[in-house]
Formats: sequence, structure tokens, C-alpha cells
Amino acid sequence: MKRGMFQARKLGLVCALVVSLSVPQLRAQDGTEGQLSPQTPQQPPEFEVSDTELDQQRFQEIHAASLNPQLRMPEDVSEAEEDAYDELLHELVDLEHEAQQRMQTVVRDEGLEVMRFNEIVTAIQQDDELYGAVEDLID
Repeated sequence: MKRGMFQARKLGLVCALVVSLSVPQLRAQDGTEGQLSPQTPQQPPEFEVSDTELDQQRFQEIHAASLNPQLRMPEDVSEAEEDAYDELLHELVDLEHEAQQRMQTVVRDEGLEVMRFNEIVTAIQQDDELYGAVEDLID
């Protein structure tokens, strides 16, 4: 029984680590990081884009303009779009806060301080060998 508890706690810590490592990758997709260099040839997408996906792009357009004073808010943003944006942004912030709280709980339950855990995550991101060791643990 004690071994099973240890394995479950270890799995929880590894899951928190995986989520922590994936956050920069998710943020890299928002257009602020990881952009293609001008020399990279871009090919048009070979798939259809749904109305829902277009709406998501509209959210990103409004969000980028709201964060960057150098970007203009699109003139055709309706009041309904602004309200929907505000509501969705509030939900996203709440979800992010909840996820952070859960990760902190898992880390503390494993006997680590959050600051030390963050130091370890940073080290893993910067050290390919250490990153590989973590991947081996996950597999």
C-alpha cells in the first residue's frame, strides 16, 4: 500500500512537471515567441478553417490589440465581441489560476517548495541531458 501511494505521488509530481514544461510551448503559439524568420518560406495551409476557428483567431486579434498599445483595436469590433472577449478572458484567467493552485498543491504534497520546483523546471528546460532524464521517467 505504501509503495502504491509513493507511485501515485510520484506520478502527480511528474504530471505537474510536464504541465510546467509545456506552458512555454503554449505561450509560444500566441504569436509573441517562436515566430518564423523572414527567410522561412511559408506555404498556404492545406486544410479548411471552420467558423469556430475563425472566431478563435478573432479573439487573438482583439487580445493582441488589448495587450499592445502599439497595435490598433480593429475598428469593426462590436460591443457584443468586446463583451464576449471580456467574458472569455475572465474564464481563462480563472482556469489558469485554478491550474496553478492545483500544481502548487501537488508540488507541496511531494515535499518540495514551489520556488525549488520552479528552479528545477528551469534547469530541465536549459539542460538537454536533464530534459532527456525527465522524459525517461515519464516513459
